[in-house]
Amino acid sequence: MVLIALFGLGIAAGLLRGGSLRNLATLRVRHAWLPLLAFGLQACFVVFGREPASIPTWVRLFVLLVTCAGLIGFLLLNRHLPGSRLLLAGAALNATVMLANGGFMPVTPQALERSGHTGYVVTQGGDQFVRRSKDIVLEKEDTRLWFLSDVFGIPAPLPLASNFSPGDLLIGLGAAWLTYRGLTRPAGAVEDGSEASSSGTACAPEGHRRFGKELDHGAGNDAQDDRPGVDRPAVSRRPAAQSAGGYA
Repeated sequence: MVLIALFGLGIAAGLLRGGSLRNLATLRVRHAWLPLLAFGLQACFVVFGREPASIPTWVRLFVLLVTCAGLIGFLLLNRHLPGSRLLLAGAALNATVMLANGGFMPVTPQALERSGHTGYVVTQGGDQFVRRSKDIVLEKEDTRLWFLSDVFGIPAPLPLASNFSPGDLLIGLGAAWLTYRGLTRPAGAVEDGSEASSSGTACAPEGHRRFGKELDHGAGNDAQDDRPGVDRPAVSRRPAAQSAGGYA
């Protein structure tokens, strides 16, 4: 829920600053199918999958590795986009804690009680899971890398009550910044990564032309051009004696 809230906040802030949703379509995004594939695989396990305890651990870890690799690869290819570093850091943190806990995101019973989600807990095979999610219920002392798990939460009396991890927070902030900058970018603007390369490519020939002109001017003033096929000015070849006699 915190991801949706921050994403909506970025859109609202961008529109209030006079941005346009059409500007988002001008963002240069590479290989957009990678995150779609990653989220699709995870949705199959969360929404349409069987009981979490019935899925072998190696299958969960394999799917997690594939989805995380696709998402991180997409963010690396699109690191020129605003907010991409926050998104990349958040995805890496979530992948790390889930790999350390058998492919699930740990959450403590106390955190679920504060968010009012204890009614979604199901027991399967001696473990407790949160229904329709990739969360597993573990005590703090049983959680590996507990500080990266769902340690944050919005209390139940408030809207969008939920539990989220530090990685989720970074992903939400990155998504908010991406939408805000995307909405408010000037028409025809170029992202940071591509602007430098295009400007450098455009300026290089001009620089060579200026340098060539300077060489041509210098060569014309100080020395003759020795290249074959180039017209040379006529040179007087009077005998030395005649020249000397002329001065006498």
